[in-house]
Amino acid sequence: MPETQKALLLEKKFGYFVVGDTEKYKPGPGEILIKVHSVALNPAHWKIQKSGLSIEEYPAILGIDIAGEVVELGTGVTEHKLGDRVFCQSQWEKNREGFQQYVVSLAVTAAKIPPNISYDEAATDFTAQVSGQLTIQLAHLSGFSLIITTTSLKHTDFLKSLGATRALDRHLPLDALRVEVDKATGGKPVNIVYDAVVLDATQKLGLELLTSVWNARDYYPSRT
Repeated sequence: MPETQKALLLEKKFGYFVVGDTEKYKPGPGEILIKVHSVALNPAHWKIQKSGLSIEEYPAILGIDIAGEVVELGTGVTEHKLGDRVFCQSQWEKNREGFQQYVVSLAVTAAKIPPNISYDEAATDFTAQVSGQLTIQLAHLSGFSLIITTTSLKHTDFLKSLGATRALDRHLPLDALRVEVDKATGGKPVNIVYDAVVLDATQKLGLELLTSVWNARDYYPSRT
């Protein structure tokens, strides 16, 4: 019989999360097997459970932001060695999701955890911070001259060093945030919005900030 492991299963569409068994995977060429130490609780999990979107096959396994230890190497892997502490994001495949004891990841998409960062930090705050920081850096390198971000204001100087031109308080009510964005742009239109929160309210604000109603309808033709 194949070796099994424990996993947190979403038993059916709109169903409950339950602890059950699933197979323990073997890494293929260019892959690593990670013993999971920590997984972040991501808003996407309850959204998938509540909406029934994104998943077609059940029982399903979720768990997007993963931190753990490399315990097996697939053929051809040179990026990591056994015992490396790594973090990665799942790739929406059952064997790559975090709510189980062992997951498979592409070696090239798993990054080493700095020595001063714990597994919990790597799977939560560190992963979220790195994602946001990369977005700002990519926008800057792509030539955008006005890059507005929301943050805890104590991080303003650091985010500006990455390329942000204006940092707004993330605790502002959305109506007040809209006013501050208008001030920052001098009333000029906004061309691109990156929403890392993805709630109804933040999606609505993002659409309102876009250049015109035509742009919003172009991206979301079913919405008015």
